Amino acid sequence: MNKNLLKTITAVTLLVSLGSCSSAKRPETIEAKMARFEASTGEYLGSPQLPAADYKFKTRSPASVADKKVGALPISNKRLYFMTLLTQYNEMRSYIRSSSQEINICPTFHSAIVEYKEKYPVPLHNKDVVWNFANINLNASEGELAVYPELFLPLTKEKNDPRVVDLLKKDGIKEAPVLLTKALEIHVLKTYHELNELCENGTSDNYYIFENLITHTSSNRLTPNNDSMKILLKSTLFSNMALVDSLSKSSKNSGRNIASIEDTLTPLQYRSEVINRLKAPWAREYFEEVGKLRH
Repeated sequence: MNKNLLKTITAVTLLVSLGSCSSAKRPETIEAKMARFEASTGEYLGSPQLPAADYKFKTRSPASVADKKVGALPISNKRLYFMTLLTQYNEMRSYIRSSSQEINICPTFHSAIVEYKEKYPVPLHNKDVVWNFANINLNASEGELAVYPELFLPLTKEKNDPRVVDLLKKDGIKEAPVLLTKALEIHVLKTYHELNELCENGTSDNYYIFENLITHTSSNRLTPNNDSMKILLKSTLFSNMALVDSLSKSSKNSGRNIASIEDTLTPLQYRSEVINRLKAPWAREYFEEVGKLRH
């Protein structure tokens, strides 16, 4: 190639490069923002780390509230965990527009899932969620923001950060609907994968956390306070209780509070049984009252 021609091409390339650097930078898309946090590792199925809301319990001692229907469901801890997670999955996936799969093949819990579908068929209806954070103060403490647990859902499949609230603090509240929808889709997908793991193996890492909590509370009942609530929220079943309640309150189609009807609908008795097996009946007070602290 002619040396003069080569010099000309090089000069033009350099000028174009400099010009593009000096031009106005396009706004970064939501996808690009989240992509910067993507890891190359496998999917992480751990529970989202939800903080406990700042709430002063009226209940003063572990035994001051009578347990409801202790042993109402004579099933193993494994089956209780699976069936509770399944009901939570079906509820959460009704809030997203993207396709989500139904659990049909389940070798380990085959009879349980067949019986559940026969007795309590729950058609999937999309529910419209209205996230109204116009008056929210993103600089408030996590204890104050925890009345909206969905703000603490992670935005990647591989780890528990960044969370929705982390990006909202950086980019502004206007991004909330897009980020929350994405985070919920990721959480629902993780829940689906855990259900499949339970169907294949009968256990999961999150199940063992639940089992260990039962063992601990059998001899060391948790005291009604925020520290105890933080411990319970480390269990997938409890973090999902908080999420489902919050989504219900933000839904256009919401009816009565789930916590108030748990004893009238058998599928929701799983929730009641989980609370009882962890000897934490006072947790009902938390779920019923924290929603009232929302703006």
